Amino acid sequence: MHHKIGKPKCDEDHRIPYGITTASTTTSPSHIDLLVATAALAALAAVAARWLPTTQAGELVSEPALTPLVLAAERKLRPESRPAKAEPSIPWALANTAWGTALVALISVLAQSGWDAGMLILSILPAAALLAVYAAFIPRTVAGPRWLPQIDVEEDLGSLSSHVALLSVAALGFQTWLFGFPGVGFVVPALLLGLTKACSWYFTIQTARHTTWCVATAVGTFGLIASRDPAIELTEMQALASTLTSFLLLAQLIWMIPKQVKGRSLLWALLILSLGPYLSNTVSIATSRSSALHAAEHPIEVLARNARADFEQLLARQSKTYEAAVAEYQRRYGVEPPAGFEVWYEYAVANDSPIIDDFDTIYESVRPFWKYTGEEIAQIMEDAQETPEIDLWSCTFTGATAETVCTHPTRSFDRHISEMFNTLLGGLPGVLPDIHFLVNHLDEPRVIIPPASQNPNRKFNTTDLSGQPTWDALTEFCPSRHSPPPNASLTHSLPLITNLTASLDLCANPSYATTHGLFTSPASFRLIRGPVPILSTGAPSTMSDILIPSPAYLVEPEFRYTPLADPPWRAKSSHLYWAGSTTGGQLSHFRFLPWQPRTAPLRAKLAFDLDGNGISGRFHALLSSRSCVLKQTVLREWHADRVLPWVHYVPVSVGMGELPETVAWLLGTGRGEGVARAIGEGGAGWMGRAGRSVDAGVYLWRVLLEVGRVAERGRGRLGG
Repeated sequence: MHHKIGKPKCDEDHRIPYGITTASTTTSPSHIDLLVATAALAALAAVAARWLPTTQAGELVSEPALTPLVLAAERKLRPESRPAKAEPSIPWALANTAWGTALVALISVLAQSGWDAGMLILSILPAAALLAVYAAFIPRTVAGPRWLPQIDVEEDLGSLSSHVALLSVAALGFQTWLFGFPGVGFVVPALLLGLTKACSWYFTIQTARHTTWCVATAVGTFGLIASRDPAIELTEMQALASTLTSFLLLAQLIWMIPKQVKGRSLLWALLILSLGPYLSNTVSIATSRSSALHAAEHPIEVLARNARADFEQLLARQSKTYEAAVAEYQRRYGVEPPAGFEVWYEYAVANDSPIIDDFDTIYESVRPFWKYTGEEIAQIMEDAQETPEIDLWSCTFTGATAETVCTHPTRSFDRHISEMFNTLLGGLPGVLPDIHFLVNHLDEPRVIIPPASQNPNRKFNTTDLSGQPTWDALTEFCPSRHSPPPNASLTHSLPLITNLTASLDLCANPSYATTHGLFTSPASFRLIRGPVPILSTGAPSTMSDILIPSPAYLVEPEFRYTPLADPPWRAKSSHLYWAGSTTGGQLSHFRFLPWQPRTAPLRAKLAFDLDGNGISGRFHALLSSRSCVLKQTVLREWHADRVLPWVHYVPVSVGMGELPETVAWLLGTGRGEGVARAIGEGGAGWMGRAGRSVDAGVYLWRVLLEVGRVAERGRGRLGG
């Protein structure tokens, strides 16, 4: 590195041109226009780099603080860079004084939503490294600290670039070794990012040569703020704050350029980079609100009204006597109820269960096993227990004591399975017989049953598809030609879910193959192909797991509803809230935020809940709140017969094409907010009536009746 200390000349604005050892410091007219162009191109490249979809893993929240710090370093290393006299201009002060640059930095930090003290602290180290780099680039007229070298950009740029390139190649090689060779979807954006970063640095250096190295930090901060998407801000004020802060930063950048530079004011055109998206977003919201206000009836209103009517009919048609319940069971399923049905009915009625007949979820789970004899199923269960690494819990409910004990060949913690059974059914000794059953340890579902013609020996096999695509295996037995199911969404441009069964049907929705993590690359997926009755908490339409409530809903404290953290509707924020962790993907593809309190969704009027590779344990707690829950899922759960879309929650498609309009109408119009509030209150009220622990116990008891019959030795085949 070169340590050159001399007494350079100053220009009229007290700027020290780059190349401080040269004889001339005059900026020629041809360079005047070039200076404006390089500043504009540097800012454009900085914004473009931030706009690319697979850029940084996170933002440097403290980056705006670099401008006053670099200014201080420049005044320290080059005292004559201080202006001879201050100009009576606020924009000049924002660019040339300690208090002005510090004020802009503070505003810029505050304008970034979604950060906390932890993120700010973590960003200090990389920001300090950048500060050292910028300080090393400053041409000096006094000696600096011994530990800080001086870098002559013009002479050292080639060597510096080669070192950066080598480090980048080494980092890419390490990433490839660790994660595998990146696909085209990563390589192309990465190359574009490298190009825009290189352009940003090149044009920034060219601008700094004739101005100050504060330009570099000002350009970087402008790129950080101006690239923020107003559509993702939680409030209109936050979106406006980013635009106004961009205006301040642009003013700061312009006044860092010598005032005699011709065409300096043309840089104000860069404000369109921030103002354009803000105005576009504002117009889009206003248009959406206007169309919703003038519509005679919004499609969501129709769906909510019809769903409420269907729900009232569901409640009204439940059997009022034991004889009626038996008759309804026979009508629905074509067989007699299992032994113990009468005692179950009496328990359900005594505990005010609003659902007596609608347990189709259980029927659909156990029906595939009816075509096998009880002896065959019992033998299959014994064989499954002896299969290495099958990862199933072998559980026994002892009728005399109403106690459930689960064992596993290699594990000791059963993820609260036995605790849930003992909590829900432990008070019923002497009521149920001894029942043996298998429970899935994994989050992901397990069982797919081939047609009898493809499995004549009634055997099963296991396949480990962890980290691999699962779609072909899960849709292998879909009919090659099937009649289209009832429309899952409206036929016009708003793809609202109108038929939940159709939207969950994998065979009817081939697009799910590449749009859901369970089908692309689940963390763990050990498929069992054959008639093994296994209890799981969720399963897609083509699988045959027997569905039970998740322990997360009932006995795990971290998923419980906290009434004290649930404000009244009027006190909730008018936005859609979601926070969660990913189940795959590379760090460089995402911008992570810190962990949030589990009650954070309750502060929003709309709470979004998404499944991962398994069910979401947050769903019941969200339903119990006063917030309106939006739910995206491809999994059936135990509550499918009682928790209904458009009555207790708002269903969202896997593609989420309807989500912007849904949120805009629910929060942006009076009628929409009324519907959202009614759905939120409906979900909370219904959970207090049909989502209690005793209701889960009623369901689980009936599951054991059906599972006990499925594996009962001596039982013949059931049904047609």
